[in-house]
Parts: sequence; C-alpha cells; structure tokens
Amino acid sequence: MRSRPLSAYAQVIAPSDGWLVVDESHAFGTIGPHGRGSAELAQLPFHHLVIGGSAAKAFGAHGGLALGDAQAIAQLWRTPVSRGAVLGCSAGAAMTAESLRLIRKRPEILERLRENARSLKAGLRALGLTVEDNPGPIAAFVHGDSFHMQRIQRALWDQGIFVAYSTYVGAGPMGVLRCAAFADHTPEQIAQLLEALRKLL
Repeated sequence: MRSRPLSAYAQVIAPSDGWLVVDESHAFGTIGPHGRGSAELAQLPFHHLVIGGSAAKAFGAHGGLALGDAQAIAQLWRTPVSRGAVLGCSAGAAMTAESLRLIRKRPEILERLRENARSLKAGLRALGLTVEDNPGPIAAFVHGDSFHMQRIQRALWDQGIFVAYSTYVGAGPMGVLRCAAFADHTPEQIAQLLEALRKLL
C-alpha cells in the first residue's frame, strides 16, 4: 500500500518493457487522491500495468475487478484461473457499479474514512503501540505473544468490539491484532475501542 516501492518497481521494469501487476484488494476505494488505489497514489503510468482486487472491501459489493490494457485483460480472461474464479454474477456487477456511483456522488465518505483512519492510528500510537504509517484504513499491531493477543480479542468481543487476531500473510510468527476504520464509525466508537484497549494492554 506504500507508493514508494511501487514507483521503484516501475522504474526497475521500465528498461525491459516489463509489466507490473498490483493487488489493490485493500486499496480500492481507500488509497489515492480519488480512492482508485495504490497505483493512483504512486502515479504509475497505465501502460503495462494490470491492477486487480476485491469489490467486497471498501465497496461492500461482490466479486473482483481487473483493470488494464484491453488486450491484456482479454488475454487474462482466457486463462483457466480467471475463468475458474469468475462466478458470472450480474448482481455483483450491479452492486459494484452502484457503489462506485455512490462514492462519486459523495466524496465526503472517502474523506470521513481517511479522518477515521488517522484518528484510529493516532490513538493506537498514543497507547504505545507500533502501527505502520500508511494512508490505509487497516491498523495491525503486536502486543505480547499470541495467547495474550487472543485474550485481548476475546475481551473486546465480549464488549461488542470486533478486532481480529490474524495470522494472515505478513503477520509474523506471533500473529497480529488487526482492526479497520470504516467511514461510518463515529468518534465515540473509536474512543470506545481505544479506552477498552487501554484497560487491556
């Protein structure tokens, strides 16, 4: 989700006329001046670029997106992996299209998301937690060992606060506690999470 590595990769492959494939699953709708993802944030040229990801994260829709040169997308569409992964769900396409129209009509939603993400991460850092400095709405942190983090997760759940304990790729051997800011979170809800965490850490 950082712009610098993507720009560096683009520079490395440029002399070889290479292609860059960017997974924007967590970046569509959240990153970049218009919410179009990490490639937009890094100002990558569209030439020899394929970006793809999920419509389920920021847009609450169904299915995935793949954007790029028309010829490249046509070739991708013919691969067994693409054909096997496509459900052919027209309702999903309709949901995604309507979500995109809503975001275009109401840009304040994206700004509210960004403000909530800034507030969440600043609050976590004020508690002494190490949170990666990026513009995305997801905040992951380590506190103690896996047993301790799972205990924190269960205690938060008992209070009606959802924070995931995750061993997802990149989480490290202990795993991480992982939370996300939403556009419709209120300042009071973020404060509630931070206060609950303060008592549990």
